Amino acid sequence: MAATMTEAPEQVRKRLALIEARKRGVQAPIRPPNPYAASFIAFLRDCCWTIDKAMAGKARPWPRGIEHGISWDDYWADLDAALLGCAAPLLIDKTRRTMISNVLCAFELWLAAGGHDPRWPVLEESQANRLIIIQAQKMGKNKSDEGCAAEFVAREEAMYHLMVEQGLRQRWPGFPQFTWGFGWGTASNGSKIVAVGEGPDQIRGPGPTWLRMEELAAWEQAQATCAVAMPALYPYGRACAVTTASAGTYAHRIRNGEISTGRTVTPEPPKTRVLPLTIKGDWHHLEIRGEKHIPGYEPGKVGAGMPSQDFRREVLGDWSASSGKLVFEEYGDVHEPNTALPFDPARVLLCGWDLPAATGGTPAFACAQLSPRGQLLVYGSLLPGVEESLGPLSFAMRVGDWLMATFCAPLGLQLCDLKLEHYADPAGDQVPIRGGVSNARLELRSAYDEIRDGEQIELPDGTIIERPGMGWQMQPGEVTARGRFAAMRQRLSTLIGGAPAIVLSPKATYLREGVRGGYHYAQRTDGQYELDPAKNRHSHPQEALQYLVSRCHLHVADPDPRAAYLEQMRRSQPTGRVAGVRGR
Repeated sequence: MAATMTEAPEQVRKRLALIEARKRGVQAPIRPPNPYAASFIAFLRDCCWTIDKAMAGKARPWPRGIEHGISWDDYWADLDAALLGCAAPLLIDKTRRTMISNVLCAFELWLAAGGHDPRWPVLEESQANRLIIIQAQKMGKNKSDEGCAAEFVAREEAMYHLMVEQGLRQRWPGFPQFTWGFGWGTASNGSKIVAVGEGPDQIRGPGPTWLRMEELAAWEQAQATCAVAMPALYPYGRACAVTTASAGTYAHRIRNGEISTGRTVTPEPPKTRVLPLTIKGDWHHLEIRGEKHIPGYEPGKVGAGMPSQDFRREVLGDWSASSGKLVFEEYGDVHEPNTALPFDPARVLLCGWDLPAATGGTPAFACAQLSPRGQLLVYGSLLPGVEESLGPLSFAMRVGDWLMATFCAPLGLQLCDLKLEHYADPAGDQVPIRGGVSNARLELRSAYDEIRDGEQIELPDGTIIERPGMGWQMQPGEVTARGRFAAMRQRLSTLIGGAPAIVLSPKATYLREGVRGGYHYAQRTDGQYELDPAKNRHSHPQEALQYLVSRCHLHVADPDPRAAYLEQMRRSQPTGRVAGVRGR
């Protein structure tokens, strides 16, 4: 009796519960969890089958082992690590025919069935009543609309029936029964799989367990949808965006690490074996390239018959390629030297500006220099960050810092030592209209005026101070897009002494990406292309470069020392040719 009195209250409760259970005869054995419910990779390898349409619809078990020197097992292990170990939103940056869609279909079936893993702690709390949403650019009109959200649900339905035929319930007896319809599937454990089209309104309401955003780069409302999705998933749900490359898109900005609110710290991603998994702003980024990671992958066969832009995007994973129509099809590898471009401080540095009009906008800057032979050497560009809002003078001051770091510091010069000439968007010369609530004491100035003379700022106490300008005088560039495009095309299609008349420095990465595809005509739903280039992060520096190029013919390259003699000789010949002398 004394021994019993010394027991802790918790031990007493356990003893009483055990006695009561024995009285009722309810002492049930503890069952270990099903190995396939507790391991997605085991489920994938042993329970999942695929239909190989190339082999007349033959059902095949999931690939494993080593083929062509590449391990399937490492590939599946890395996908397992990314899907379950990434607490931040995951962007899967893939090329075609890498089996990612099939893997995600299997993963979503595993989730809906009650799969659980300690790397995603909330899955250990409940194995029922989960909501899985598959979102694509379009919902689709029938199950066979390829690439639409409903078609992915149809794939999961087909995969489910095939797995059942191949003995799924013998391996996982508790796997729930599924009922399927157009764009939905419901499980007997209360879980649901739902297909929706793009748009923020499609995912408002109760947060899902899992959200897959298929081919995010193709979405018109990608940014708005993600802005709603992330708070809806917080704190337990997870999101995965899947896409092939496409320049100038919201997915491209995610891939470049430009989407970062700074409000939270992105957790470190799990370690992987072969697939690069890194932090990009608020996201985790998983890169998959068929040629590197898929056994027997042959880009030439996978992309046979594809247009060049589509081949670069979908087979090579080239983020400088676009799904739209190129603005400058004349641009190519010849315009991209592999070595740094020379800079001569004794020569004029040409500066192009895309400046906001009185109604506001995003400023951008590009700079170049004419070589002695007349070749235009483009050094780079600058624009504000994604979340930044900079006025003309603030942006000009940043440009000054960039010029100092890029050109002055390496040569021990000051900014005033550079011979700068500026050509800008003519809209930047517009003076804003005074609003009804603005201070009448403040002088309204155009972007041109602010950069040259400075701006007035009103302090909280009503005091007005003058912020000095940079002293740079802007000259208007070509106002019409037609004129600017013609100037660019003339440069791109002209050779000077066997070399292209314009080249872009290896450091001008953003300009290169833009002219290769980020700056493009978007394709409409009817298959036609827009008449004006798409407005995006690439369009602003491209237009800054165009203002520069449209006026750089005003600068004559250093004269050839033989030019006067040759011109005199040509005029003396009736045919205009000089015997024995080759013109340059």
